[in-house]
Amino acid sequence: LMQAGDLARRLPEAVDAKAVRSALELLKELPALMLPKEQLAATAQQLLRVVMSYQAWLLPRAFREDLPGGPALWSLGVPVPGAPPGGAQLLPLAVDEAAYESLTKAGVAAREGAVKPVMMKTVLSGCEAVAEHVPGESGRMEGLVLNPGQEDELVLSKDQLPQLQSWEATLRLETLLAELDEDAHEQERPASGELATLLAERAKLFFVRTPDGKDLARDNLARNFLLLTSLDAAALCAQAYGSEQVRAVSAEELLDMGRQSGGEWGFTLTLGPDRSPQMADASAKHIPKWSTRKVSAEWLVTALEEGRQQ
Repeated sequence: LMQAGDLARRLPEAVDAKAVRSALELLKELPALMLPKEQLAATAQQLLRVVMSYQAWLLPRAFREDLPGGPALWSLGVPVPGAPPGGAQLLPLAVDEAAYESLTKAGVAAREGAVKPVMMKTVLSGCEAVAEHVPGESGRMEGLVLNPGQEDELVLSKDQLPQLQSWEATLRLETLLAELDEDAHEQERPASGELATLLAERAKLFFVRTPDGKDLARDNLARNFLLLTSLDAAALCAQAYGSEQVRAVSAEELLDMGRQSGGEWGFTLTLGPDRSPQMADASAKHIPKWSTRKVSAEWLVTALEEGRQQ
């Protein structure tokens, strides 16, 4: 648990191949650890943050002239385990050069009479892989297979795809929120169109209830409602306070709340990974904390209304 938290706290540019391999190994070991479900979920989501944040995944592609639709840049696909020939595939991502060479050493077979394609290496982040290639224009990619053929190979297929897509939206949301100038509160910069759409349509947002269940948790100044913006934030709060204390919130509910604010309160959005180090005593209660961005209710209402119209 300490290792998962330490890995997740790294900035995306500090997540290297060694860190990703550690995350993959931990993800593979989790099902055998017999952890409580809240602890299991919190650890898994922190590790997925690492995997999706990694900016140097290697994707093998090739320009093929023998495709039915004509010449095109083609991404290598790995059959989903148990799928019939020509069935669903997984997008293969290699964490480093050694894994890439192992994956591509056989090359790509061409149709009879066609020139054998030359492999081309594409460097991209986990988020870019999901956004651009899964399921992709052809719809053939059902998920990811990370480090295929390696001891730490991890398959994230159709059942995990909604989480991968949620993480892609979350990490992009965090990037855009980090660009907001919190100090210029009296002259809040409007949300960009992309940020508005993420908030209104794609991001998974959550509230935390107070211990007595009669109100929603607020920030440390007790002015703004705390709005969790990531799956790991929600899972960590469920681990700390109980799963019944955490609930998803829709854009419609946020709009209704924001319109009733009258300027008396706003929202404090979590930003990035948990910043509270995991204690060595696994039985000790872990209370998460985050970097945040404060926004007025009026700002959020305007962003949500714009995002729903796009």
